[in-house]
Formats: sequence, structure tokens, C-alpha cells
Amino acid sequence: MLNLEKQEKKQPKFLSLFDFEFQELVNVGLDLIQEGDIDSAILFFQELSLSSPHSSLSYFYLGNLHTIKDDLDLAVGYYSLAYEVNDNPLLTARLPCKVLSTLVSMHTVDKEILSLWLERTKEFSDTYSCDELLICDYAQRVISSK
Repeated sequence: MLNLEKQEKKQPKFLSLFDFEFQELVNVGLDLIQEGDIDSAILFFQELSLSSPHSSLSYFYLGNLHTIKDDLDLAVGYYSLAYEVNDNPLLTARLPCKVLSTLVSMHTVDKEILSLWLERTKEFSDTYSCDELLICDYAQRVISSK
């Protein structure tokens, strides 16, 4: 007899071929970073983001790489793309605090953008570490200052 009740879909316990290949490509980019070849890593992750635009990881690494190069406006732009893609819940939860940290390190802070990212932290603040909460608190103080 057939069971016509709705059965729960089980997630496969293996990575798809695409996931495996994508992770291998990410590892190539990470190797470039470890070798200190930041410019090549940026080019690599830009190409990877074009071939996989629905993966936030490439945008996240591009944000990190541009932070290293002290191109903070571009870094925040890439972090924003990673946040919008929203395909990795753990990364999405950590991004607002990461961006706040980058924003408050800028010489001139756009308080409107800072407020937007501070608002985004509220959804995840119960998962933040003490250090992350301190960054949020500091960002609030920057916004409140004249």
C-alpha cells in the first residue's frame, strides 16, 4: 500500500558536484591570500563571483581583501552584496557586525549607512560575542555623537 502522506524531504548528506568544485575554487583563492598575493586574490574572487553570483562567499572575501588594501568603501560594497545574496545564514548573521567594524574605522563615517548596518545587527545580536556587542555599542555611540 502506498503511503500518500506528505513525507519530509531529507537533505542529502553529501555535497553536490557544484558545491565541491566551488569549495575547491575558494581554496585556490585562499591559497593566494596565504601567499600574500592580494591583487591576484582579488582578481580571482571577482571572476569567481561572476561565475557564481548567487554565492555570498566570494563577495565576503572581496570585502575582506579590500579591507586589507584599505579601500573601505569598496569593501563595504562587497559586504553589502554578500548580505543581499543571503545564501549562508551564519555568514549573513556575522556580516552586519563585520561591516560596523569596517565603517567605524573610516576617517569619516556616513552615519546613515552606519545606522542601516546597526539596525541589521538587531536580528542577530543574541548570537554575538562580547566583542561583537562592543562593536555594536561603539557604533551606536558614533551615531549618537554630534
